[in-house]
Amino acid sequence: MDRLAKHVGVSKYHLQRLFKRNTGLSPLEYATQLRMSDAIEHLLHTEVPVTEIAFQLGFKSTSHFSNLFRQHTGYSPTEYRKEGK
Repeated sequence: MDRLAKHVGVSKYHLQRLFKRNTGLSPLEYATQLRMSDAIEHLLHTEVPVTEIAFQLGFKSTSHFSNLFRQHTGYSPTEYRKEGK
């Protein structure tokens, strides 16, 4: 955000406000939503292990990935894959 804000000539905080006003999400919420969508695609269409999916998506721990995934979907990654949601 710092580099992008500097590039367009506004403060980071102003850029965040503009982003939220236009998308309804903070930049972090938006990025998380994209990562969860990617995770869902991987879980449903590949046999890649959950740990590998977490690391491919930039999570530093599988527990953090699993907790965030559960908050987003109501299921653990393994449950989601088994259910074929």
